[in-house]
Amino acid sequence: MCQHPPLEDVFTLNQVVPGVLFDLAEYCDGMTTRHAVVQMSDAVDNSVRFRCGDVTGTAVANYGQEYCEYAAVQGGVRVTRAAQLDGGRVSCLFTSVFNDTPGLDVLHRQALSLAGNLDASVTDTSLVRLQRPVNSRGAANALIADCSNLSGDTNEARQVSCYEAYKAARAGGNMAAANQLRNLCRGQSLLDSAVFAQAQALGAVIPVEGDPGYHKHRELRGCVATQRAGGRFFSNADTTLCGRVFRARSECQCSFVPVPSTVVGFEFTTWLTVENATVPPECRPALVNGQNSKHLMICDVPARELPQVQASARYRDDLTGFCNDRFGKNLGLLVPLNALKTGCSTTTTFCGAFFD
Repeated sequence: MCQHPPLEDVFTLNQVVPGVLFDLAEYCDGMTTRHAVVQMSDAVDNSVRFRCGDVTGTAVANYGQEYCEYAAVQGGVRVTRAAQLDGGRVSCLFTSVFNDTPGLDVLHRQALSLAGNLDASVTDTSLVRLQRPVNSRGAANALIADCSNLSGDTNEARQVSCYEAYKAARAGGNMAAANQLRNLCRGQSLLDSAVFAQAQALGAVIPVEGDPGYHKHRELRGCVATQRAGGRFFSNADTTLCGRVFRARSECQCSFVPVPSTVVGFEFTTWLTVENATVPPECRPALVNGQNSKHLMICDVPARELPQVQASARYRDDLTGFCNDRFGKNLGLLVPLNALKTGCSTTTTFCGAFFD
């Protein structure tokens, strides 16, 4: 477990005051930085990737809000506490199958029961497809539609620029300026030009196309706007998808069609770590009809780790959380956003890279 620590944000969900845009910008900075490793790949193949695992601070009752749900499984049965383990193999099972995808439950349960997969009878339908309403195809369509209809927001843009100036001042060791910026902007409206002028005097700037930091600024603005669109700012999926859709609409004039019924779910993709972009040896796609599934992933917990898990105050009563931290935070999901767009302009650098 020490060899595979979860890659997490420094500023966590528990530190965000809801509605305070400065806090959202700081939190979104961690989110976008954490996903920087795949942004180049996103631009190359016109997709959006995010992590399956829930962010730090998510309550147990809210696990699985990333169009990906997961469970610890032994003997084909969901287990949540170490006291339920009987000494056999423990696996973490991840699914991204939409709840409204018909006709696959029996196929997936039978496939998972085979020796190459879980090697135990699986009868629980909740293990093979998404259960939470926020993970539905309809929820994805609503998020994309709402985020593509967002207009720009001056206060959001200025709050992001103030946060970025605060971060730069702090990194440069100028804590006096950093504290001034934080006190000036956090929890305040920056629609007052006189107030924002004070922030500008301390280094706040809204970059335009071609300026250094333009791309990062726009990514942060898209992430912050997620809450205004009704999305969950603490969700990898919502902030990444909404942020990209928001940029695509405002910078490229894109429109988007609904996720087709032929899409079983968002697909598992490469492992999202800087060090290793391939599936680790403990994990493998489930075999369904002799083919690697794009929507069911099995990660076997190494036997040497189980004693530590059973003794852990954090995980012994939360095996689902262990699966989240041990594997889910680096398991990637892919949304083929380019297949859903219509009418995009590709004249700017971002639009040309992402929607060529």
